[in-house]
Amino acid sequence: MNKIVISKFNSTFWLKAIFFTLFVFGSVIACISISIKDWDSYNWGQLTIVAIFSGIVIYLYLKFMLASLMTITVAPGGLGIKYWLSGKSIVIDYADITHVSNDRLTSNRDTAFQSSYLMLTIKLTTGEEIVFSENLFNNYDELKDTIRDYRFLK
Repeated sequence: MNKIVISKFNSTFWLKAIFFTLFVFGSVIACISISIKDWDSYNWGQLTIVAIFSGIVIYLYLKFMLASLMTITVAPGGLGIKYWLSGKSIVIDYADITHVSNDRLTSNRDTAFQSSYLMLTIKLTTGEEIVFSENLFNNYDELKDTIRDYRFLK
């Protein structure tokens, strides 16, 4: 078996990413502009709070949103993962994979707005886990099946 599969992001992922990016930076800009407009020279606390809030929002955005930007390559030589933000690339030998599970997660916020999606969890001999969602990739099933084939059907 010499099949190579490269992850492809969903178009809905890109729409969510663009919307969320505009929302985050729009909110930060709005807070800063309101703060500057209403700022008076005796109220340094207000500007400090807005600066701290803006820093936290941007940090959380980078941590959670951009951390999910990765390319997964399933090849005969190993499972390759390249993170876009850091540029970090790792290659995992299939012998280092101890378990692959496909779990359905359901949010029970309300019966009318219940959502469900699959998460692929790859457990490694080092104790680390690599997790990604079907919501990210168009070819989630192909990635999952090829990883399992290379690991367990050699």
